[in-house]
Amino acid sequence: EMSAHELEDNCTLIVRLDKKSSMSYQDYSQVFMRGKIEEKKKALKVLIKSIIHDPSHPRMIMQVLSYVATSEDHDIKKLLFLYWEIVEKLKPDGTLKDEFILACNAIRKDLLHANEFIRGRTLRMLSKMPFKGLLEPLLQVVVENVDHRHSYVRRNAIMCLYSVYQRFGTDMISDITEKVESLLLNETDLSTKRNVFLLLFHVDQQKALSYLNDILNSDDPLGEMGDIFQLAVLELIRKYCIAQPAEKPRLMPVIFALAQSKASNVQFEASNTIFQLTNAPAAIKIALQNYIQLLQHTDNN
Repeated sequence: EMSAHELEDNCTLIVRLDKKSSMSYQDYSQVFMRGKIEEKKKALKVLIKSIIHDPSHPRMIMQVLSYVATSEDHDIKKLLFLYWEIVEKLKPDGTLKDEFILACNAIRKDLLHANEFIRGRTLRMLSKMPFKGLLEPLLQVVVENVDHRHSYVRRNAIMCLYSVYQRFGTDMISDITEKVESLLLNETDLSTKRNVFLLLFHVDQQKALSYLNDILNSDDPLGEMGDIFQLAVLELIRKYCIAQPAEKPRLMPVIFALAQSKASNVQFEASNTIFQLTNAPAAIKIALQNYIQLLQHTDNN
């Protein structure tokens, strides 16, 4: 039996298994092949729980692909997201299992699904699968979702691409800079815009800083950004300046501009960032003035 620590190392979810509900290989096969939708849902739930708790439990990948993955029932789709996440994708030699080459086709269909929730949730699932052999054949479809009409899909497409960057660098996404920059310029959803900027900063820092510079020179720079986006910019610049101290003179003006934000949480984080990055008297004065202003505002309320 696996320890709790081992489960945490190998699973992204932990659920309690009721041993009375366990099923055999033959039981699964019968239900998946001939069962009604509700029976298939129940069997799939048992299968997911059993796989998590028993490394030797049959995975039933081919049966799931043949008789369950073809269903358009949304509850089954949700369960499949968990199932694909927990089953092993690789052979002992590190190559993709043959069954998962077929699974890629099922995942591709969901990435092109008419329902935006299924598309977005599939993209989120892929973000948790750091396997090059699985991601490579699906990457073009992921990139296409960057232009989807729903912000939920665009947001998750960007975060999926960011997870690819984190694991494999720019090799797999070297040609997306123009598309990402275009989305950053036109995106209206602030959460998505934040994610897009985060990705662009890593794949083409110069274009990201150029975008920031254009915003800061506009008529209402901070109004255009929104506090979620401002906080993301602050965190990114803080981490980058700590890792690359030589870049501080170039990026400190952005932090000073954000210190003038109308959002108290942005003012506070900007002041914290100033203290972390510099001892210059003029900069410290800006941070202290912000702290005093925030304290006065708290007292008045």
